[in-house]
Amino acid sequence: MKVNIYYNQNLIGEFNEDINLLRIGRGFDNNIVLTDVKASRNHLMIVQHENYYKVRDLNSTNGTFINGSKIKPNVFYNINPNDIIKVGDTILKIEKSDIDKKKKIILPITIIFSLIILSFLIFGLIFIYRQNFNNSFQSATTSDIDSSTETGAELAVSTTTVVRTTDEIDNNILDIEDLLQFVVDIYCEYKNGEVGGGSGTVFSSDGYIVTNYHIIKNSRDIQIRTISNLQVKAEVIFTNETHDIGLIKVNTSYLNSPVFGDSDKLKIGEEVIAIGSPFGLSSTVTKGIVSARRDIVNEKLQLNETDYITLSIPQAIQHDAALNPGNSGGPLFNSSGEVIGINNMGFSLIGTDTGLNIAIPIDLILPEITAYLN
Repeated sequence: MKVNIYYNQNLIGEFNEDINLLRIGRGFDNNIVLTDVKASRNHLMIVQHENYYKVRDLNSTNGTFINGSKIKPNVFYNINPNDIIKVGDTILKIEKSDIDKKKKIILPITIIFSLIILSFLIFGLIFIYRQNFNNSFQSATTSDIDSSTETGAELAVSTTTVVRTTDEIDNNILDIEDLLQFVVDIYCEYKNGEVGGGSGTVFSSDGYIVTNYHIIKNSRDIQIRTISNLQVKAEVIFTNETHDIGLIKVNTSYLNSPVFGDSDKLKIGEEVIAIGSPFGLSSTVTKGIVSARRDIVNEKLQLNETDYITLSIPQAIQHDAALNPGNSGGPLFNSSGEVIGINNMGFSLIGTDTGLNIAIPIDLILPEITAYLN
């Protein structure tokens, strides 16, 4: 037999049939414990005798109940499988641990294991059959080529496989890695003493950086860090809360500015690349497609329990490149490596990416910043 110990309907321990004598009592911090016969402050004694248990109330002030009936103190009572014993707020349930339960567990495991072995055998037979078929086909093809030069040439053309070289693959990776220099991490200390941040997109080589307004709102100190680990203090130059745009300035000439594309030419399904620092993980690259273009009208973006901003972004870019907290303010590139948007937010109830993400189109941002700087 097996004794299961429940506390507030939660299983907190189980004791197998090799336990001959148990007591239940209170331990440190008022925890429910099972102790040996020498322990103090006990409420209940459970004794195993052959194939059944006996229970005795040790003058517990709470009283002991078996199946709802109170028993007398210091008198042994027989308890049966599935009896419910209650001592105060502690519940013990005696469960029978017989061979049938083990069979119920072993049988499904045996069936699953057998199915796995059978699946491996079937896949092995299919693989051997396909190998033999391919070998036979190749032999027949070789014979046909020997008998007819013209036919052989046609077969050679039809079975040619295009293989990408390592250099070509490396070049594609390097193209994306070249975009990392246009992205910075932003760290903010706010007026209420809290710290936070996000990402930024280099606007020009003379130190201007575009980000989201909600990242730098109410900040008293801003620091940026580049891919080359250059860390510089920044100041807020321009903001537009409605479009969630912020422009900051750093005193350095070590920034490289990206190429800005035309977000009006984006097509649904076009591939896009997002770069930022989700959860503080710098230079993280994710990829997706343009899911839709839609107007964001009076959408509330909650910053904390008491503060939010209201956004209105015409023709916002909805995409499914993964965005998480920290991606805000980072660039959204098209497949040509041109900045076509600034990542803004994701529609999520749990705070992590759900594939419904919004970027501010660059065609909305550039005229505002250019007009301010001029």
